Amino acid sequence: MSATFTDTNDLGWEAVPDAWRGKPAEGEPGVRFKRFQTGSPIVPLAMLVEYEPGHHEREHSHPESEFFFMLEGEMRVLDQSVVPGTLVFIAARSSYSITTGTAGARFLRLQHAS
Repeated sequence: MSATFTDTNDLGWEAVPDAWRGKPAEGEPGVRFKRFQTGSPIVPLAMLVEYEPGHHEREHSHPESEFFFMLEGEMRVLDQSVVPGTLVFIAARSSYSITTGTAGARFLRLQHAS
């Protein structure tokens, strides 16, 4: 049996790339993430994502489907409140926006190739 264990406390936080359309402008609430992968093509890319309080991500889409599992804070996705314990599925190529409240948000993002 093979297993991969990752202590996410040992991973560094990354900033979103400049080319990302949702990148906050200078002075706007930011985004950071920790990416963890097993190297297996059948295991989805996963990230621990943090949005600062008051972050707004304008409407956009991705070529892959996404799962968000909310861990801390609160955000709105497609005008729905997302609180800790909520699982959100966004189908590939679906347009959506995200806004965080005063506490910001921390969630697990799993990317699923469609």
